[in-house]
Amino acid sequence: MRNVLIALALGALVAGCGGRIEGAADAGEAPDAGPTEDAEQPTEAPDAEQPTPVPEAAPEDVALVDVIDEEETGGPDASSCYQPPGNAAAAHFQLVIDGVAESPYPCPSSPWDYPAPPESHPSVVLVNDGPVPIAYTASPVWNTTPPTFPGMPSGPASPSELFGVLDPGMKVDISSTYTATAANGYGIIAVVGSASPFSIPVCLLSDQGLTNWPAGVGGSGGSNTMYVVQVAASAGCQTFAQFW
Repeated sequence: MRNVLIALALGALVAGCGGRIEGAADAGEAPDAGPTEDAEQPTEAPDAEQPTPVPEAAPEDVALVDVIDEEETGGPDASSCYQPPGNAAAAHFQLVIDGVAESPYPCPSSPWDYPAPPESHPSVVLVNDGPVPIAYTASPVWNTTPPTFPGMPSGPASPSELFGVLDPGMKVDISSTYTATAANGYGIIAVVGSASPFSIPVCLLSDQGLTNWPAGVGGSGGSNTMYVVQVAASAGCQTFAQFW
């Protein structure tokens, strides 16, 4: 009995001091069962804060690289260009449309591409204003087989074509064969050739290069090589098939 009274007295003393006995629980209070679902848990960083892989280049990036490469190289690969003997571009011609000497577009890969006149039937004259003869063939119709060499007819497919050799200072009216208009989708005007190059260096492109001098064509000066230019009209820097 005495022990019971002592225990009750100690409990009252602790309660009066605002404390509690370790391990005891208030009435109706569940014992501490550790962390619950509502307790704050460590979480992973949101997706927006996670590092993301670098995306692949878009198609427009590839196109931009192609444009930059063309500007840096200036057009054709250097391996397709060479310095001919003599180191001089002696041959020269003028394409005169409606009385105006036209200049080709500044096209690295098609340097003999000229602006097309707006009308359907322009006056077109080819002038040899250089110091060496120039062979020419102008046709309203062009075929890749057989090829058309300057100074020679291309065959029965073009009965109205014009061909021959222009000595220095001579000219020929090719208006009757000019069909390279916008309405016709542009196209080839003529092919011209000379024993001297038209430009330096000579780059082997679809519209310029060299071939063996065609048999029966004058103006070679004893040369076995003909430098050829394919003259075309377009809306700007268009590459056509090679017809020579």
